[in-house]
Amino acid sequence: MGITGEQVAALRAQLEPDADEHSDDFRALLSAAFHVAVRRRFTDRTRASDVIEFVGEIRAESTAAATAIDPRTAERMILAVAGDEEVGDITAGVRFEQQVALLTEMIPGAGELDAFVADARELADQWLA
Repeated sequence: MGITGEQVAALRAQLEPDADEHSDDFRALLSAAFHVAVRRRFTDRTRASDVIEFVGEIRAESTAAATAIDPRTAERMILAVAGDEEVGDITAGVRFEQQVALLTEMIPGAGELDAFVADARELADQWLA
C-alpha cells in the first residue's frame, strides 16, 4: 500500500521540536487528545498524590519517559485538566512537549484507539468552532 504524504506530515508534526510551527488545528487536536486521556484516567476528585504517583510510575517504567517527562510540569498539566491547577506560566512549547510525552504513555490499547481519537477530534472541533 505504501506510506502516504499525510502520514509523513503527521509524523513530522509529532517530531518537530519547534511547537510554534504546528498549526492551531493540530495543537487543538493534541490538546484535546491530552484532555480526553486525562479525563479517562482521572476524575474531578483525583488527589494530587494520585497524580504524583501516576507520573512517578510512568517515568520509572522507561528511560525515555523519565527523560521526556518533567514530573512537576506533568503533574500540574494533569491537575489542570482533572482539577483546578493553573498552568498559564508554562510556555506553549513546553506544554506541547509534555502533552506528546504523556500521551505516549496514556493512549489506550488498539481496541480503544479509534474511539479515543474520535473523542479527541470531536472536542478539538468544539474548541475551534
